[in-house]
Amino acid sequence: MTWQQRPFPDADLLLLHGRQPALVDSGFVGHAEDTAAWARAHAGDVGLVVNTHWHSDHVGGNALLQAGGAGIAAGAPEADAVARGDPGCCAAEYLDQPVSPYTVDTALDDGQVLRLGDADREVVHTPGHTPGHLAL
Repeated sequence: MTWQQRPFPDADLLLLHGRQPALVDSGFVGHAEDTAAWARAHAGDVGLVVNTHWHSDHVGGNALLQAGGAGIAAGAPEADAVARGDPGCCAAEYLDQPVSPYTVDTALDDGQVLRLGDADREVVHTPGHTPGHLAL
């Protein structure tokens, strides 16, 4: 794993190395190019981005990474909201950081096990901050 601390209020990043490199959260859209370059430099092409929740500081790089071939995974309630275009998740007024349109390829449920990098990770539904918030 490689961790990158970002300046507040942007989200920190966690990159899981292995056969299918995965990125946990993708930061603000203003840092999307830097996020993609950092991930490529440390692990090659990212196969999957797992979002802990839908706020703009966690999903801003999704569209760019998805355009480069990464799948996007998010908690099932948030995957449904993104598909509907719910303004609660897609209109990112937070700190003037818009979210470019993206789709969720994999809706995640509590207890689901994902192969991220070279290790299995269990999805733990942790609602509260957002309805579909999750931890691994």
